[in-house]
Amino acid sequence: MSKTKQLEKNVKLSGKLAEYIASNPSAVKNLPGDVSFVIFSSKDEELNMANQKLAKSLKSEGKKVVKAVENRNERQPWTFSLAV
Repeated sequence: MSKTKQLEKNVKLSGKLAEYIASNPSAVKNLPGDVSFVIFSSKDEELNMANQKLAKSLKSEGKKVVKAVENRNERQPWTFSLAV
């Protein structure tokens, strides 16, 4: 996947994530404030593989990374976990 395509897909998913967090701030209240979110799609494995590399790169730079995983569940559309 090209970096441009990855960026386009991440921007789209980031909008969905931002809307969710704005509507449900308690969903991220226990996360540290200085984290980088890396988004994982419920449908796009190619994007997920590219974003896994991105998460590893950010971690290797010493950054705290949260995996934001899109779910197919309307009641709980996102799951968050610190990337290891």
